[in-house]
Amino acid sequence: MHAQGAAAPLPPAGGRGIVFDAVSVAYQHSVVLDDFSLRVEAGEFMALIGPSGSGKSTALRCVAGFTQPRAGRIFIGNSDVTKVPPYQRGIGMVVQNYALFPHMKVEDNVAFGLQAQGAPKERIARRVHECLRLVGMSAYQGRYPRQLSGGQQQRVAIARALAIEPRVLLLDEPLSALDAQIRRAMVEELSSLHQALPELTVLYVTHDQTEALTLADRIAILRGGKLSAVGPSHALYQQPPNRFSAEFLGNANLLPVVCEPASDANAGAVQFAGTRLSTQAHALAPGSAALLCVRPHALEVVDAGCAMANVLHGTVQSEYWHGEQQTLRVECAGAVLRVSAPPHLTLPPVGARISVRFDAALATVVPDDASGSQGRADAAL
Repeated sequence: MHAQGAAAPLPPAGGRGIVFDAVSVAYQHSVVLDDFSLRVEAGEFMALIGPSGSGKSTALRCVAGFTQPRAGRIFIGNSDVTKVPPYQRGIGMVVQNYALFPHMKVEDNVAFGLQAQGAPKERIARRVHECLRLVGMSAYQGRYPRQLSGGQQQRVAIARALAIEPRVLLLDEPLSALDAQIRRAMVEELSSLHQALPELTVLYVTHDQTEALTLADRIAILRGGKLSAVGPSHALYQQPPNRFSAEFLGNANLLPVVCEPASDANAGAVQFAGTRLSTQAHALAPGSAALLCVRPHALEVVDAGCAMANVLHGTVQSEYWHGEQQTLRVECAGAVLRVSAPPHLTLPPVGARISVRFDAALATVVPDDASGSQGRADAAL
């Protein structure tokens, strides 16, 4: 792990990558991006996530050329595009409402960018055919957008963005207007698209954590216009570097603990409410305050007399059934744990005592930093 933030300027990305080099954006004295630095490698699928107002869509618009930074630089490949007009950047973009031309048929929507570039008719026809085939919309080329479902319109918008053979593809919450079932199908389509076009660099803005975890090679978490954390999706989920990333990505349980000396170099140990618990190895000093991060699905309901390690006892506060799982809220020594349980499991009623346990390999320790280390990426995992 190493810190990534406002240090030395980042060099150009090379190929078809993207670099934000100390980018700042402000609207009427309100800072939206603050000294934001991030590298997206060529061919990488990078997701930007964060709460509303964190700056993720602004970052995307800076790459597109629709927002001009007040400081810093944007690179696409080896080119500094900070002051380059949007139409000269070689980017494809899909926005939330798809922005298809309602008076044009599907094939004409897909051809629009190429026609604007003055491409030969033969190339236009070939690219329209290739891109509609790639998104599974060849049979709909003669229809108008109003004759398509939301998911079909989204596929056409992606085909149009790909038709110009962009250096990078920008996706700004493209699935948020779809219902849940279609959204799940489109996540699978985007995953297949990424596999089919491994050379294409994708920058994906979403508020949906599941989309980000499913699609992205790496995830960058923004907070208040700053980069809070960045890393490979699995690593960032399993070992969040700070409190904010643990809470925001996956809604982890965070228990206040004190670090203890570990008896094994490959493991860690903490004290919670008089109980010694084993965790993944960590670098925090013994005696320091910290937070034990355990995901709801990592907690298993066990018998009260269970003799295994890492058992916690508490009282059931509430129960929710979601079809595929049950969620419990358990009060435990002043902290509240969320526990995911299988739907068939018979659970104690509200107010009853309950015992849960977790494997040390599924528990990590993060610094007890209430600010979430806002201001820099604490780890590039």
